[in-house]
Amino acid sequence: MTDFGAKSISKFSVKPLDMTCCIKADSGESGYGKAVSENTFELILACCKSIATELSFPEIMTPTLIQLRSFLKKKCKNPEVAKKFKTLIEKV
Repeated sequence: MTDFGAKSISKFSVKPLDMTCCIKADSGESGYGKAVSENTFELILACCKSIATELSFPEIMTPTLIQLRSFLKKKCKNPEVAKKFKTLIEKV
C-alpha cells in the first residue's frame, strides 16, 4: 500500500521501478508512487481494452469506476495521478 496523499520527500527523480519483477520496494522511494500509479493505470486500460466489445462492459467497469472516483475524492492529493485517472474515468 502506498500513500498517494503525501508529497514526494526527495527533489531528485529516480529511474522508475520495473514492477514486472519487483519483489520488495521501499514506499519512501520517490519513484515508487509513480511506478504504482503507472502500473495500475496500464492494467485498468488493458482490462478495458480486452472487454470493450463485450455486452456486459458497463456492469463490469462500474465497480472499478466507483472505486477510482472514491480514491480521487478522498485520498489522492497528487495532481499528476489525479489528472491521469480522471482522464481514464472520462474515456471509459
